[in-house]
Amino acid sequence: MGRVLLIFIFSITGAWAQANSCCGQTPASFLVLYQHQKYTLSPSFVYTQSLGRVYGDSEDFYVWPKGKERTINMLNLNAGMALGESGQLFVSTGYLMSSYEESGQQTSAQHTSDTLLGYTYEVLPEYTYSPWKPVVYLSALVNVPTGHSIYDQNRLSEGGDVTGHNQWGGGFGVSARKVLFPVTLLVQAKVLRLFSKQFAQTEVSGFYDSSLAGFVTYTTRLWDISLTAGMTLNQLSSRQVSTIAQASGVSRVSTVLVSVQKPLNDDVSLSFAVSDQSLIGDPQNTLLNRSYNLNISYNYF
Repeated sequence: MGRVLLIFIFSITGAWAQANSCCGQTPASFLVLYQHQKYTLSPSFVYTQSLGRVYGDSEDFYVWPKGKERTINMLNLNAGMALGESGQLFVSTGYLMSSYEESGQQTSAQHTSDTLLGYTYEVLPEYTYSPWKPVVYLSALVNVPTGHSIYDQNRLSEGGDVTGHNQWGGGFGVSARKVLFPVTLLVQAKVLRLFSKQFAQTEVSGFYDSSLAGFVTYTTRLWDISLTAGMTLNQLSSRQVSTIAQASGVSRVSTVLVSVQKPLNDDVSLSFAVSDQSLIGDPQNTLLNRSYNLNISYNYF
């Protein structure tokens, strides 16, 4: 029942989760195979619309007026494979088509996103049932700079063509999952260190990209449909930029996500999700976005 439950949650943002603070972030997570699949492939389409911006240390949310619009269409791909009983590999990447319109003038750009590679190991398996102990996974993460950074030459305003940090990075993640059928609880944390880089006109110091996510899923008896709700807190630490006298500020945003999933058979699942960054939390120095995601997951057991 719902054999691919929760896989799509960690596929919906993939590489776009690595985007710079100028353009706002989405629930930054990574793929974990919770059902011991041999392989999984999760293509998805994400439509994102920017609602406005929070500047610097201000708590004021500046809603964009009519006629000012930034939209992103993203084709995302997540793939994972098992390595024995406890290990697994995954890759997440995407291709973004962005547009920005203001005062009747529209511009567009297309770029690949950063690519996230990872190795995950099941450090605390559940060989026997426990009413409280979760299954715990540790992941080693590598950020590959295949995206387009705010520090690259950009054609669009408001970070419209930014698709990643475009800096090498490394870090780790922790995932804890507990099934209390028909409810599944999931918590995931990530810390990624981006290394310093010399861009064409600017040198950027290293900084941290971190996130903490929590989700609750309820599997109904109606056609095995699953309903998920949760939130993610993303934060980018400050960094030193050679062309700016002082370090850039911390960027922070909270994302609320709700989704519905329907398994089509034992190996294929279809999902639809909506996420919004303007509802809760204390955003800082970021754009606030609303996203719609359609995902299909193929699994081989």
